[in-house]
Amino acid sequence: MNILRFSLLVPVWLGFAIVFAEAVVAQELPATAVEKAEETQTPQATKESPEAGDQQTLAAVDAKKIAGAKKAFKQLRQLLANKKWSDLPTQMTKEGARDFKVGGALAIASMMDPAANEEIPKNTVAEMRELIITYKFDFVAELNSIQDYDQAMAAAETALGRLGDSKTQWQAVGELWSVMSSSPISGDPLTAEIVESTVENDAVFFEMISEVDTDRLPPEERDTEYYSAPIILKFEKSAEEWLYAGIDMERTEVVMQKFFQQMRDEEMNPPISKDPSFSGLTVDGQKVSLSDYQGKVVLIDFWGTWCGPCRAALPELEIVYNELKAHGFEVIGIAADDQETLKAFFDVKGLPWKNVVDGEGRLTEKFEIRGYPTTLLIDKQGKHVASNLRKPELIKELAQRLSLDKSVVEKLNARLAKGRENEEGQ
Repeated sequence: MNILRFSLLVPVWLGFAIVFAEAVVAQELPATAVEKAEETQTPQATKESPEAGDQQTLAAVDAKKIAGAKKAFKQLRQLLANKKWSDLPTQMTKEGARDFKVGGALAIASMMDPAANEEIPKNTVAEMRELIITYKFDFVAELNSIQDYDQAMAAAETALGRLGDSKTQWQAVGELWSVMSSSPISGDPLTAEIVESTVENDAVFFEMISEVDTDRLPPEERDTEYYSAPIILKFEKSAEEWLYAGIDMERTEVVMQKFFQQMRDEEMNPPISKDPSFSGLTVDGQKVSLSDYQGKVVLIDFWGTWCGPCRAALPELEIVYNELKAHGFEVIGIAADDQETLKAFFDVKGLPWKNVVDGEGRLTEKFEIRGYPTTLLIDKQGKHVASNLRKPELIKELAQRLSLDKSVVEKLNARLAKGRENEEGQ
């Protein structure tokens, strides 16, 4: 079975970190041919018109800023490669240091999840556990139970403070980062390749793409297709220096939305199932069958506790469910987790609809699911009519199939808008 998985290290919008890409080599990281060319190239102003000359002058200034930020990025990666953890803050803004240090602790915490560990080579897990014992870094396991990101950040900072002085904290986080980033599915943006550069005032933004080293994966994992989502890193000018300012979450969210939509449009949609009937068991052993929902419009949500985008989509789906359940709308979750992992998740945060345990992938294979999250819309006659509808498309489809009054749709959209505002304000 060929399943797509995504490489993501984004500790805010997606919740906690998830999957990784290229190893950091323990030697000097030379600039690529493209980087060298961009560092030395200065656009020539033309004599066509004053406007053209102004544009060329601006381009030359931007090119100089990009070159400066790339040089700073190279120095930062050199420190990482040489494991000079206590020197890292000198190359970072306060926000960038917190993003790497505390956000990195949350990333490691999410990778300690039993389901996530299945995706990491055993030797990587073993090395990580040794370091956790060495640095008494066992608090990472506790962070998995905290669903609110701000609370988790605060808990991570408190726990890091128990390790002692700042140098010891950076040493602990750095050593763990080194082990995790050496995984063939690391995906850490600080070890990825720059694919695009953007300048805005005294800030430079790098779009990063990681690649999975499939040759280093276990044989049974090499047929899996890995797709790395873009991540935007920010560098800021401070005095005469360029400093790493962390992941720009607003820009990253924009490019990720485009990325996921493109993936869905091109490859992610499963084929329309001629026979969508199925049955399975919940964590409590309760049998669930699609036939139980005859006469209802049902959204089947294929998700996993290990999947950041899946978890990020749950709050809005819960709003849609609560608003439209009385009108004949239902949701069935199909979780790609084992029973124990799913039960632990629900002990912290429950969901109002039933969820089928599909840790062995029986239903994933039946419906030819190609990535997570994936949703299937089933009409009142039990027919599979659509897949992966975006929220506006889903609401429009539900309004038609459930014959909803305009006032119901307006109320639903208002609830969704308020939910987004509350999330942005946190």
